[in-house]
Amino acid sequence: MEVLKNMPVVRPVKDRDEFIKLNNEALEDRHLAIAPTHVFEKSGDIIGYANVGTMTPVNTWFHSSKCKARDSLHIINVLENMVRLSGSQAMLAPVSNQSPFFPVMNRFGYINMGSSNLMLKTF
Repeated sequence: MEVLKNMPVVRPVKDRDEFIKLNNEALEDRHLAIAPTHVFEKSGDIIGYANVGTMTPVNTWFHSSKCKARDSLHIINVLENMVRLSGSQAMLAPVSNQSPFFPVMNRFGYINMGSSNLMLKTF
């Protein structure tokens, strides 16, 4: 049983106090905790978090000549409302640096999370 004591545990965030503690730990480690639902705990210490099921990733393609700016804004609004109605708390939109949307996404309320590689695993 000693081995189990040193194994990381993944469990739901308990309460507001733990949520705050988790955010503070992440900030001290120079990371953001984005809508955490589960905490990773080892020997009583918070060692990470996961967001499971509350952020909906939405991947899109807009035709570069047939889809006008007004069309794009309307479509984005519809997608955001679809995500809200599904019960999700956030929408995650991958946007390349070359996209015409990249310089204006913050005006739509999006936060640039920085560069990362999106990894896909199908089941």
